[in-house]
Amino acid sequence: MFNLVLVVVFIFSFTACATPKTTTGTATAGTTITGATTAVTTKTETTATETTAAEATIPETTAPETTTKGKIAFYSNRDGNSEIYIMNTDGSEQVNLTNNPADDAGNSFSPDGSKIAFDSNRDGNDEIYNVNFEIYIMNVDGSEQVNLTNNPALDGIPSFSPDGSKIAFVSDRDVDGNSEIYIMNTDGSEQVNLTNNPAVDGLPSFSP
Repeated sequence: MFNLVLVVVFIFSFTACATPKTTTGTATAGTTITGATTAVTTKTETTATETTAAEATIPETTAPETTTKGKIAFYSNRDGNSEIYIMNTDGSEQVNLTNNPADDAGNSFSPDGSKIAFDSNRDGNDEIYNVNFEIYIMNVDGSEQVNLTNNPALDGIPSFSPDGSKIAFVSDRDVDGNSEIYIMNTDGSEQVNLTNNPAVDGLPSFSP
């Protein structure tokens, strides 16, 4: 009889001890599921953030370009003096880029389409020299017009090298006063006489 009571007590104790373990196991399983759900939610939020970031870069892709391809630059005196214009290849959107009371002409596109070199007599030394043109460079929208040659003689007819690093031009700055072919960097540095001939040299043009 005593043994029977011990068996019953043992079974009761085992059952009582096992039940919390089962409950704990269930709670643990519940915690695992909850953790998995949290992980999925976190992943979803991260993906949403990445998508939003990607969308935020779209305006940068569609921002206006700093170069112009498929355009024509030309000069015209339609405003009363010679100015540099740009237009589409179908003749539309003709825009005055220089807007200066002096004469601007002799335009040349840089190979990448980001710059235009041209000559201008806007420095006003024509009282001393018969014609005083200088080589200028500007962005394709007409901004940042900069004098590259800064010489009292005539400098004109600029031509970009195929790699865009040099500009060839004509100048009569030498002592004998005849036209020579010069070359310089696109910032106006290292201006060098290439022809050095007593005859007239002009119209420089690079091979492709």
